[in-house]
Amino acid sequence: MNPPDTQAVREPSGSGWRRAQSGSSGLERYYRVIRERLGLIAMVTLTTTLVAAAYLAVATEQYKAEADLLVIPASREDTAFNGLAVIRDSSDPTRDVETAARLVDNVNVAKAVKEDLGLDQSAQALLSQVTAEPVAQSNIVAVTAVADSPDLARDLANGFVNGIVELRSRVVRAEAEKQIVGLKDQLQEASDGGGHCFAARA
Repeated sequence: MNPPDTQAVREPSGSGWRRAQSGSSGLERYYRVIRERLGLIAMVTLTTTLVAAAYLAVATEQYKAEADLLVIPASREDTAFNGLAVIRDSSDPTRDVETAARLVDNVNVAKAVKEDLGLDQSAQALLSQVTAEPVAQSNIVAVTAVADSPDLARDLANGFVNGIVELRSRVVRAEAEKQIVGLKDQLQEASDGGGHCFAARA
């Protein structure tokens, strides 16, 4: 009996199992990714360009101007200003300047500026465009205005400075006039009283 036929099984060589891949550089892969994503890249670029163009179309340039207000508080020892609405000096000079800054940034000044400049904006809108801040270690209040044009920014800054000066001057004059009237009445009463006494002695 013949033994069964046996066939030798030959192990395939490594070259038969695998094919060597040609190496590709990082730059080539980069270009390949760009080609594959070219449509997406173009769409993103177009979108960002349109968004930027739309922003530039609606955005307006802003201009800033600044005017300085010098604050000179009245001495507490000066009795000539008793009863008048003036800023009195204190032990803390910074507080005096802060008080002046708060006086500048108020709706009454904004109304005066609105009227003087003939603006259509509301007083509250003007206030949102103006800030009044004390300058550190000084007796100066910096009034800064922001507007769509340099001329308007300048006029707003100067307008608020001039407005607070005019407003406070009117208040002080009105109070001074009241005191003058009161003093005249007292002098008249004293004069009338003295005349009656003299007549009685005669």
